[in-house]
Amino acid sequence: MTTERTGDIELLVVDEAAQLKESESVVALQLSCLRHAILIGDEFQLPAMVHSDECEKAKFGRSLFERLALLGHHKHLLDVQYRMHPSISWFPNQEIYGGKIKDAEIVQESTYQKKFLRGKMFGPFSFINVGCGKEEFGDGHSPKNMAEVAVVSEIISNLFKVSSKKGIKMSVGVISPYKGQVRAIQERIGDKYSCLSDKLFTLKVRSVDGFQGGEEDVIIISTVRSNGNGKVGFLSNRQRTNVALTRARYCLWVIGNETTLALSGSIWAKLVMDSKRRKCFFDAKDNKKLRDAMNDALLKVITMSTPTSHSLSGQKSPRQYALAEEENTNKKMKKSAIKNRIWTDEDELALLKRKIRILKERFLTRMEKINQGNDSIFSDAGEAFRYSNMIWSQNDSQVANDEINNVLITMSTPTSHTLSGQESPRQHAVVEEENTKKMKKSASSRKRIWTEEDELALLKGFVAYRATGDLPNRDWDTFRRSLGDPIAAEFSNEQLRRKIRHLKGRFLSRMEKINQGNEPILGDAGEAFGYSNMIWGQNDSQVADDEINNVEEDAGDEEVAANVELLNEKNVAVESDFEDSNATDADELCAVRDAFEALVMMSPDLYDDQKRMQLERLMNLGAGERKELSDGWKALLDEQVKFEMMKLSFFVNLGEKATGK
Repeated sequence: MTTERTGDIELLVVDEAAQLKESESVVALQLSCLRHAILIGDEFQLPAMVHSDECEKAKFGRSLFERLALLGHHKHLLDVQYRMHPSISWFPNQEIYGGKIKDAEIVQESTYQKKFLRGKMFGPFSFINVGCGKEEFGDGHSPKNMAEVAVVSEIISNLFKVSSKKGIKMSVGVISPYKGQVRAIQERIGDKYSCLSDKLFTLKVRSVDGFQGGEEDVIIISTVRSNGNGKVGFLSNRQRTNVALTRARYCLWVIGNETTLALSGSIWAKLVMDSKRRKCFFDAKDNKKLRDAMNDALLKVITMSTPTSHSLSGQKSPRQYALAEEENTNKKMKKSAIKNRIWTDEDELALLKRKIRILKERFLTRMEKINQGNDSIFSDAGEAFRYSNMIWSQNDSQVANDEINNVLITMSTPTSHTLSGQESPRQHAVVEEENTKKMKKSASSRKRIWTEEDELALLKGFVAYRATGDLPNRDWDTFRRSLGDPIAAEFSNEQLRRKIRHLKGRFLSRMEKINQGNEPILGDAGEAFGYSNMIWGQNDSQVADDEINNVEEDAGDEEVAANVELLNEKNVAVESDFEDSNATDADELCAVRDAFEALVMMSPDLYDDQKRMQLERLMNLGAGERKELSDGWKALLDEQVKFEMMKLSFFVNLGEKATGK
């Protein structure tokens, strides 16, 4: 480049700089008179295309823009977007840009929201689940999904009808990461929309790379991948995903397989969860037109995938063989179509009615045989027979009752070759009954997490119940019912006893600190502390002390559960146990739980399952780690109390100075 050709250029502006290879940028920077260079781009979108894997690993495709950003050079963020409806910009803004992008006033106005198709499914942003699709790999090894092709084609057809009928100008873009899917969609729609002269309706079907820098009124994304192991390939690339999600002005509809994307562990899994959280998740089979389109696509796939035989039987003519082959094909198609078709509510209702009729006829037939003295009830049908008897039996025949009892005993009795020689069926039934009681007792110990609202409701209920002159230990069932829902419905009597003992331990521990000159009561714990003081305070009546003593006596020497019990993957209760006599352990567990609840308040995005898993780990820490966390939290509380007292003292002083006192 010579001065004669370039002139005296002092300022260089490079647009889409993040897509330019670093080596390519250096060429322009060689201008002899250049004094300033401005790079405009987005490193979170597609980089330069590099075809060699080795070059890709060597970062040959990295741009000068990205390198300078990684080296910490100052960037000026253009933090206002003027394209997307806020419902569309929400997810990429939070996930990719850390919430730094603002929506311009124009996109927040009500007039910016366009409703092209009827139904909530076709709002500004939707994830439309196509769970029946199948990914196919063609000659080019680029996958396609014909069920998604059918859904996309149907949506485009509906948009075109609305545009033509109402005279609405509309631009539609279809994006897929895979060229195989792009070709399949283009073949399906043909040139139906490309030959329009009025340009009222425009359609573009391209890959993600083809849409870089583009935008349309409506964008439909077909993710293609549909498998049970969450494999999504390069679909997981965050830069490609960002480009695809940020091309729409008014409507963005993502078509995909919920299960596959949720299992992928990629940004698409987060998109599925976000769409559910924002109530933007829909199922394609809930829309009749989309459901019919998917069913037709499935039938075509079945027809095309049915093999034909090239070997003729020596005993059949070509004509006969062709007819036989056609008949077999039709049978396979019918069977596969039934297997793969999408069930509707009407189908399920018809199936239920038919099954109920069969069960009733089976029961009445067996009752007739029982009354005739025949034993036609199989051991594994005993429980089903008992429920059938509750529904359709016209009288409580003693024969039927005896039969049910015999069946139940038979069900709980092992076969003769497994019975001990000294254990009769009756003895085995008694043992099974004892085991069942133990299992029920174990199951009753499974609990959900106690919330602060639950604890406060329990304390209020305790005070109110005692005000009636009665005591909980006299009738725990009545006391539990007096608490009302959700406590009465979700907690057992034993859980209530344990929780009361735990609340008392927490209260006495804090009272001890108060008496020592510390103030551990903070914020919204004050109301619960007030009710606890009414029950167990030193100035209260002897009735409260007697009551809690009775509660402790009722519990006996059983282990006292900590404030939180969690269910593991096998639904087995995981309890952080501590003996009531060991107040130190109880206090430490309480402190760790309180600290975790404070953490949860600062992390509102945590899901319930995540909270349970993290809290379970904390409750199962060793004594040393638990004590370390407990002491640290208590120290923070003490410092916070001191800070609040200093702040209060400062404000008093400030007020006095302000008023001239």
